[in-house]
Formats: sequence, structure tokens, C-alpha cells
Amino acid sequence: MRNRRFFYWWSKKNIPKGITMKLKSKKILFTSLGIVSLIGVSTAIACSNAEDPNVKKVNLTLGTEWFSQKTGSTAVADFTKVLNSKIKELKEKDKDNKYKEAKILEIKIASNEEKTASLNDLKAGKSAMTILNVRQAVEEPNIKNVEYLARTETRSFKGDTKQMFYKDEGGPEYLKNTAKWVNDHLKLHPFKTWDNTREKWDGVKWEFLYGDLTIKDGDKNTTPYYRGMVAIVGNDETIEKIKKTWDDKNWQEFYNFGIVHGKPSKQGKYILQEKLFKDHFGDQATIASIPDNKHKQENGNLLGTLDGYRIFLDDMYSFAWQHYKDGDKTKNIFNPPEGERMEILTLTNSLFYDVVAFNKDLLNEQERKLLLDAFIALSLEDKDSFGKGSGYNFYRYITDFDKEIKEPYNNALK
Repeated sequence: MRNRRFFYWWSKKNIPKGITMKLKSKKILFTSLGIVSLIGVSTAIACSNAEDPNVKKVNLTLGTEWFSQKTGSTAVADFTKVLNSKIKELKEKDKDNKYKEAKILEIKIASNEEKTASLNDLKAGKSAMTILNVRQAVEEPNIKNVEYLARTETRSFKGDTKQMFYKDEGGPEYLKNTAKWVNDHLKLHPFKTWDNTREKWDGVKWEFLYGDLTIKDGDKNTTPYYRGMVAIVGNDETIEKIKKTWDDKNWQEFYNFGIVHGKPSKQGKYILQEKLFKDHFGDQATIASIPDNKHKQENGNLLGTLDGYRIFLDDMYSFAWQHYKDGDKTKNIFNPPEGERMEILTLTNSLFYDVVAFNKDLLNEQERKLLLDAFIALSLEDKDSFGKGSGYNFYRYITDFDKEIKEPYNNALK
């Protein structure tokens, strides 16, 4: 401050008046230039932050926990990048104007494993797309702002070639005999001895259990349905006793061996098996009717590790996508004690897989198709890491909801 005052006093004494005015003018000019520069920078920032009118930011709600566990911590981010790139590619190469009224979608994925919460988010406009189980779609078919546009499909297991139900002619035999080759394999090679080469572990699943997957004319030989299973564990004598109670249709003796099941909302771990029990033993054979000390809600992969429980309800061949090794650690799953073994008693009715649902208020018709077509294209190109890690191997448009979704659902569960 003292130096400034000295300069002002000295300039008044020693610098001619005209020159002083020029210095003041330059000061004003520099100040003005600074203001102009700041305005320019602010304008540039505003322009860079402006929303692109051709881009629409979209939130999806998907169950990604299993996918991330299998693929890695960056799995969701990596897939999101690939999906956004495919959407942009389809939009830019749209020569037939399929997506003329669609904006380029910029996707952000939120994870939610609870499908009920996911449906609520969809209805509330918090997400534009989610994947629900078929029961939700059948029970709420006419939600005003929701469209069920596609069904998911999965790899078929070897030997399961027919969409058979228990009540079909030959149904009970089909459901028991389809798993025979797997039981034969488990006798020779218990799960904890499976080898990455022999049983063909590909990082996601034991490939030897699955049928061939071919792609032809833009289509995949995937299946739209899945089943549950009733697995049993014990030594040879115990297994034969359990099978006898089944063959004799003795419900009480059967459940006295102890039953482990999933949540009542789980189709492949509870609902399908309960329907099977009613068809086989009679309408009284509900899981809720079993005494509390004879049934337990737990993970089906604990088969062989829970004392007092010999019957396990789970998705068909649920060990197909689980490995007993986690790095150097061995997991205690599907691991009967020495002298005991696992066997699949029977499979359940088939039920259609999950349904892809969209919010019609957030995405117009062409935008919904653009997003779905991006998923389909990635699946056909073997770039759908989310689908592969979640059991979704293809996505197929629904053309008749009642015929393709509602009727098969009722056949399986009603």
C-alpha cells in the first residue's frame, strides 16, 4: 500500500499530464479486457454444460449383484459404456428410419435386486426400464404407463427338450427322468471334485450341462422357460427312503426329512415346487402347512451342510453357475458329508423367464425399441456381458402377451 501511494505521489510530480491520462486509459482497457475475458470463459462454460437436445439421459434399474460378483467391480460401468455405444451406433446407422423419433439415449444403470421395488420405481418414473419376473407381469398386466415389450431367454440344459408339465401325459416320468444323466454324473464326480477342464468352467458356468448355442439368421436357439428342482441328500439308504415317500405319495413322511426352500416370492425356489407338491401329494401339500421345525428358509447351495434337512428346493441345476472355489478358498456349497451324495429327485413345471418392462412416459415407442434392439444386438454379437452374467442369453419381442406369457404361466401354476 505504501509503495502504491509513493508511486501516485511521484507520478503526479514527475509524469506529464498527457502521459498520466494514457496510463489511466490503459488501466481501464486492461480492466475491460479482463471483464470481456471472464464473460468469454463463462459463455464457454455455459455452452459446454448445455444439454444436447438430441440426447436423452435415461436411468435403468437392473439386478447387477450376481453379474458384478462374477465379472468384477467395473462390470456395470464397462457394460454401460458398451450399451451406450451400441445405442448411438444403431441410431446413427438407422437408414430405414426405425428410430426417427428417438433421441440418442445416454444410459445410467442403478442396481436393485428386489423386483418389486424395481417395478415400483418403473411405475413412479424413477427408471425407464427394468426386468421383472413373469408373475409380476401377469398379476399387473394393464399398468397405464408400463409396457411389457420383451421376454428374456436363457440357455437350455441338455436333455430338457420339451415344455412338459406334471399334469401332461407322461409328465411325472419326464420330470424325473430328465435329470437322470446329471445324477449319473454326480455319482461318478461329486460337485466338489468338478474340474475346470472336464466340466468346462468358462468363468460363469459349467458348460457341460448346457445344450448347444447356435446363432442363425439373427436368432438364437435359447429357451423362454426354466424350471425348479427338488434335490435330496443322504447315503444310499436315506435317498431310497426319501424316494419311497415320494412314490407312495406320503406327504407327512416326505416333509419329515426336512425341507429347505427360498423366499415365498421365489418362483424357482418355492412357488414351482409347491405347485408340484400339490399336484403330486394333493392340495393339502403346502409349505406353510409343514411344522416349523421341518422346514427352513435358506440358500439351496447349503445342501449337505445343514443337519436335519435332506430335501432342498432350488432352481434347476443351480450348481451350474456356481463354483466351489473362490480364488484359493474353497466354499462349503453342495457339499455332502463323506459317505453321502446329492441327487435330483425331480424337476418342476416349466415357467417363462423374466420380462423386460418399460416406462412409456419416459421413452416414446421408438426409443423403447431402440434400447431393446441394443440389448438384442449385443446378445447376438456376444457382447452382452450383463446378460451372460445374469442368465439372460437373449431378448425376444412379445407379440401376444396373453398367448406368450399369461397362458403358459397359468398352465404352470394354476
